[in-house]
Amino acid sequence: MRSLILLMLLLNVWSALGQTFNKRYDFDGQLRAQSAGDIEFAAGGSLTIVQLTSALDTVAPGLYFTHPAIGLTRIDGDTGNKLWDKRFSPVGYGAGPGWANCCDTIPGGGIVIGGAKQDTLQQLSALLMVFDAQGDTVFTRDISPPGSQWNGFSVKHTQDDGFIVVGQTDATGYLDGFAIKTDALGNVEWRRTYGLPAPRTDAFLSVLEAPNGDLILGGAKYPTNTTQRRWIQRIDADGNFLWEVLWPTIDPGASAQLSLMANGDILMASNWSYAADFQQQRFQLARLEPMNGATIWDRQYGETANFQTFFAAKEVPNGDLIACGVSEVPIGYHGVLLRTNSEGDSLWMRKYVYQDSVINDGAGQFYDVLPTPDGGFIATGPVYGRLNAPNPPGYSQDAWVVKVDGEGCLVPGCNSVGVAEQVTNLLGALTLFPNPVVSGQAITLQLDLPPSVANEALQLSVVATDGRVVHQQGLTGNGSHILALQDLAAGVYYVHVAAGGKWLTGGKFVVE
Repeated sequence: MRSLILLMLLLNVWSALGQTFNKRYDFDGQLRAQSAGDIEFAAGGSLTIVQLTSALDTVAPGLYFTHPAIGLTRIDGDTGNKLWDKRFSPVGYGAGPGWANCCDTIPGGGIVIGGAKQDTLQQLSALLMVFDAQGDTVFTRDISPPGSQWNGFSVKHTQDDGFIVVGQTDATGYLDGFAIKTDALGNVEWRRTYGLPAPRTDAFLSVLEAPNGDLILGGAKYPTNTTQRRWIQRIDADGNFLWEVLWPTIDPGASAQLSLMANGDILMASNWSYAADFQQQRFQLARLEPMNGATIWDRQYGETANFQTFFAAKEVPNGDLIACGVSEVPIGYHGVLLRTNSEGDSLWMRKYVYQDSVINDGAGQFYDVLPTPDGGFIATGPVYGRLNAPNPPGYSQDAWVVKVDGEGCLVPGCNSVGVAEQVTNLLGALTLFPNPVVSGQAITLQLDLPPSVANEALQLSVVATDGRVVHQQGLTGNGSHILALQDLAAGVYYVHVAAGGKWLTGGKFVVE
């Protein structure tokens, strides 16, 4: 009977581990640069990644030009395996999907994108695009007038089955934020611009719909020539101004990225600058009253560094919060996830890097994150090959998706061994055998790490399912290592190999 129970337990463990993964996706195998900005749930537990990719158009026989295009990639939610790629761009134009957390789902499992298209003269027009559950085009609409630049950054599906698109335009003679409301077929109902009548740069990069139909817009604004502020503005369903809140000076690359909480409160993700030159930054989350923008709480996280910011934050079903972004600590771009409670108190923060036998200084960042039904999280963004160097053959800037458990771990138990940074794609560097292992019998660990980390001082930890660290030992490089674990009771255990504070690889074994 015990053997049957252990077999069932082993099967359950494999299921749990199958819900974490690290994947990079080169769109359509074209080996060109891509960037993922949004991830949305689709039918049957799958997910859709919204990418900025490229397309090749024929101008004349033998004459071609490459331009930006929108890529939709469908992946399996459990394994991360790619199901399909579909590209969209109007003939003769480039097209982009917007910014971080840019898009929205629609009834039936489709997706809406509110971005922009660009002609050969670099003229931008706001473009509303609706795709069905199979990624096929339902309709596209030019929703801005000709003669000026309109760049769409974000869209939401509204309660009346229409859409609201926000972005930036020069139609006023300056650079101002805009909002465009359409009906269900993309017909424009109203179009408004917002900002100061002065030669300053204003823009909206996110939008929410309040329960009463009002709209809450987030972005960045220059109230003077030298001070940029995070900008949150509420308008009514017809676009009429209600109120605005301006937050202190920020890095020019950051803005107020907004999401709506279950009770109607506003959640803002951004960063906080501590120096006039923006070189000392910390991550920031703030929770705001929806009726007037008043601060409920405001929190900063992590050490100060040259560039650290959150691009999106969402509410978890239990009321916790999950945020994603980028950090340059310790060096190079790292994807970042932070989980807090409902009051913004940090539960954990973890950083993720891409490294393998070819790329030992990869970089990446997360532009969007979702809580998953199994209690974990899935994040997406771009992953780069090598910093300040050409990509080796087979590598390009690609869409990156990382699925972790509720503690931010690729292998359960990483929270018990004191790691803050995780290499995402070295799971294949560790093998354990025999597995399952009979109680009292030694187990062999085979390690095959890239040379760049194999000769570091490695620490192995074994963690039980209740989070207890039951064994630790040092490791000396690659090859076979014998783990004498005679005192372990029957059950499931997780192995973690780290160098300093960086988690490199891990796995699991079962003791019978």
